Amino acid sequence: MRSVCDSVYRWRSGAAIVWTCVLSCPALVLYQLLALCNPLHPFTWIQDWLSSVLSARSFVFACLYLLTLSNTLVIYSTTCAVVLPVYKTRLSVIWGVLRPPRLLVVASYALLGGGASYCLAELAGYHYLWSPHQSCRYCLNEYLFFHAAHGAFIGLRYGVRYYLLKESFMVFPSIQQHKLFRLRGHVTSHVREALTRTLGGLRYFYPLYFLLGYYPRNRVIRLLGLQLRDDVRLTSLSSLMDLGLFTSLLVAGTTIHVGWSFGLRIFRTFQTQVYRVCVTGN
Repeated sequence: MRSVCDSVYRWRSGAAIVWTCVLSCPALVLYQLLALCNPLHPFTWIQDWLSSVLSARSFVFACLYLLTLSNTLVIYSTTCAVVLPVYKTRLSVIWGVLRPPRLLVVASYALLGGGASYCLAELAGYHYLWSPHQSCRYCLNEYLFFHAAHGAFIGLRYGVRYYLLKESFMVFPSIQQHKLFRLRGHVTSHVREALTRTLGGLRYFYPLYFLLGYYPRNRVIRLLGLQLRDDVRLTSLSSLMDLGLFTSLLVAGTTIHVGWSFGLRIFRTFQTQVYRVCVTGN
């Protein structure tokens, strides 16, 4: 019986991953439409959007983004629980997050968030592409690094929230409904919650990035052997107050949050469906 339950759990997890990736494809197309927004020139906007969607580069980075999304669902499948943990003291709550296995999960979320945001930045257009230097070395576009750092910050906050709010706990509904009805009514709430979380995260990310200064960027440059583009610098308050950059971060962060939170709901929906066992008599 244990082997049957394990096989059911595995194929339901696989089905949740597949459906999350399938539903994320139109979300990525919509993201590119919003990221390339140019309302003053609608024809140019549509043309750039179509050329971006149909390009091979976008296909590659879309697949990489779906790969990061699939890995978050793999984390869900290995960390979910049906027994709610009870913390008696505040120290036990802190230890519940600082345990080495959970710190590894939080670090994995940060890494996946940075990778997802990097892929979304590449899908946003040529403004965030790597640019070759005259010395045949590659330069780091700080806009691209800013996006990746924001994604890592999202993953870090999400991982901590995942354990503090006990989002790994699965509740089996007392009234069973079809999967479509359990998912359809939560799309708007997930988008609204993702937008709120992204705005709340940006409120802390901007001051943190400004206070850290050049250190994270220079460490990446030295580690990868790159050079910094002279025309793209985010070293002052005026450069950080770029409305286009803020909008791009907002749309990308909302997309990441929607993918992760809705993917978790799909996973829970599949795993908490009734499993009927056929009983036959001899």
